[in-house]
Amino acid sequence: MNTQQQSTTNTLPPAVIIPAPALQPITTTLSTNPISLPLDGYSRASQLMPFLPIGLSTLWKWAKNGSFPAPVKLSSTVTAWRNQDVHQWFKDQYTPINMPASNDDHNNGGVA
Repeated sequence: MNTQQQSTTNTLPPAVIIPAPALQPITTTLSTNPISLPLDGYSRASQLMPFLPIGLSTLWKWAKNGSFPAPVKLSSTVTAWRNQDVHQWFKDQYTPINMPASNDDHNNGGVA
C-alpha cells in the first residue's frame, strides 16, 4: 500500500460549514407618548402596579391599614382606586419636608 492510499483512507470527510444566521441589531423604540396614570377616573390594581414601587400584596396591605388610598368597590367583582386619590398620594410621598440639613449649625450635629 503506498502512502497516497493510506492518507486518503484515514482522512475524515470534508466538513460542512453552516453559516451563522445574520444578527439583527436590537432596536428599542421609544414611545413618544409614555404611559401615564390618567388624572381622572378609576384604575384597577393591575393598572396601578407599573407606577408603584411596591408589590401587589403590599398595595392591598397599605390600602387596608391606611398607608395608601382606600379602593372603591364599583361592583361585586370590581374594585378600583380613584386616580385623583392616587395622584394626591404620590404628591404627599414626594413633597420635600422642611428639615434642617445634617450639616446645619442649628441642628447641633444631629442627623436630619
